[in-house]
Amino acid sequence: MPILRDYGAVLVADSGLSEEGLTQLKGQVTELVGRQGGKVVEVVSLGKKRLAYRIGKHPEGCYLQMKLQMPPAGVDGLTKMVRALERVVRWMILSGDAMPEPAAVPSKVEEK
Repeated sequence: MPILRDYGAVLVADSGLSEEGLTQLKGQVTELVGRQGGKVVEVVSLGKKRLAYRIGKHPEGCYLQMKLQMPPAGVDGLTKMVRALERVVRWMILSGDAMPEPAAVPSKVEEK
């Protein structure tokens, strides 16, 4: 049995997704994590936020923060598969120690 390590991931999804679409995307990512020998421990929805800069045609996105447990060998494969999903604007995965707690993330962007 492979050794599972803790990881944190942030997924920015298309802001045009409905709640049902966002739930389906969470299910797809959970399935992909499972294919790589891991599991999703927790998913926190941080809501829709304006991006610091436009990514493609997206000025804003729906943020999801995830806690994962998976073997280190599966991280690269997972990243390639998640980035290939049509509704994913941006994906980042970090070791579990580097991930901030959801409460530390600002809830909205202040405009000047």
